Amino acid sequence: MLDCGEGTYGQLVRFYGPKEVDTVLGKLRAVFISHLHADHHIGLVGLLKGRKRTLPQSSVYLIAPKQIMSWLKLYHYSFEPVLQEFVLVPNGDLVRLLHPYPVTDIAVGPQSAVL
Repeated sequence: MLDCGEGTYGQLVRFYGPKEVDTVLGKLRAVFISHLHADHHIGLVGLLKGRKRTLPQSSVYLIAPKQIMSWLKLYHYSFEPVLQEFVLVPNGDLVRLLHPYPVTDIAVGPQSAVL
């Protein structure tokens, strides 16, 4: 799933129906949060709770900025446990895997080469 804004779980229920949504959530393996604006992640907790109801012993990969953990920890310790429902894959780490060496010699201007 790409991004998880407010009401994502409710939209899934309305689209697939209350019975079929469990099948859909059972097939969900990863959620990608592109950035930490609320309209891209505020529905994550509802989705995790819905998935927990469907698959209580299974976690989902959460590919997101590592800073999302401060928000998820606050929710976990203030309201209800959610940290066991996902495995965080910091999306910044994925960029480092694609470009393991920093590019420092980039020329700017009409004569520059594209790297």
